[in-house]
Amino acid sequence: SYGDAEKKLEILKDPHCGAFAVIRLCTYFILYFALCASVKFTVRFGVVWILALTLERAFSGLAVASFPMAKNTGLAHTFAEAADRITVRRVLIIYTVVLGAAMLMLGGWAAVLAALLVFWRYYAVSKKQFGGITGDLAGWFLQRAELAMLAALAVCQWGGIL
Repeated sequence: SYGDAEKKLEILKDPHCGAFAVIRLCTYFILYFALCASVKFTVRFGVVWILALTLERAFSGLAVASFPMAKNTGLAHTFAEAADRITVRRVLIIYTVVLGAAMLMLGGWAAVLAALLVFWRYYAVSKKQFGGITGDLAGWFLQRAELAMLAALAVCQWGGIL
């Protein structure tokens, strides 16, 4: 939608799925399947992938504890209000640094870079277009980060780096 933030938030409430959402969902599944089929899952790749999945969830928690909320209802808002945001931020920053360092040592630098870029984009889009994050946007971030990190790892593996 090219409407204001209120219009976009209203669209997110609608449980129905539009045609463009179905097209994008199918595209996502095709890309994800193609990337999974194109990589060789070695032990090293598997460890980096598990760390990548953990890293994206740590970033998601960091966003809930740090980013502004778009509305005063919903699951993301409930988690944000129930948490000691300062402590959660500190712990998750340490956690993301440790996970990122482990991934760097194993050759997963491209996945760390991809996660950081998607995290930055998540913040920019959510703040500019919605006025903050929602649970739906948190899910959008997780799927985008997972796809971007898998693509980055696939490219590294094709290039002989990983």
